[in-house]
Amino acid sequence: MFIGVTGHQDIPESARAYITDSINEIMGKYSKVVTGVSSIAAGADQIFAEILYQRHEPLYVVVPSKDYESAFDNDQARDCYKRLLGSATFVETCPFSSPTEEAFFAAGKRVVDLSDHLIAIWDGKEAKGEGGTADIVDYARERAKAITVVWPKGLSRK
Repeated sequence: MFIGVTGHQDIPESARAYITDSINEIMGKYSKVVTGVSSIAAGADQIFAEILYQRHEPLYVVVPSKDYESAFDNDQARDCYKRLLGSATFVETCPFSSPTEEAFFAAGKRVVDLSDHLIAIWDGKEAKGEGGTADIVDYARERAKAITVVWPKGLSRK
């Protein structure tokens, strides 16, 4: 069973516990080993990957581009990415030299294609750029993938 994730990078601190609990609840519904699929971007992807790490579940990473590390805005998210990447069971890198919206969209599609179930950490709003969470959810819907949307009711992102 492969469970993928897509989601916002800018997760409000007040949403983290709800998101973590929801992901753990979803993962707990499966009696067999689950392989997580993620690009381990800042925010939702890293929350998901940290849960997999704590649960000793395998992680399949889809890296959007060769120079993906340069896309991280802060050292903490970049360091988390490196640590989680080092713990991955399998790593696949998309054929892009730099981190662009096209590369992010391609990686998001690949996460969906590999997944039996997609967890979307999503506020339900349109994507801010090509390949954003809404675009990946639309792609998953087109492919009739099982999708669970996780977002605290009434919470807005800035």
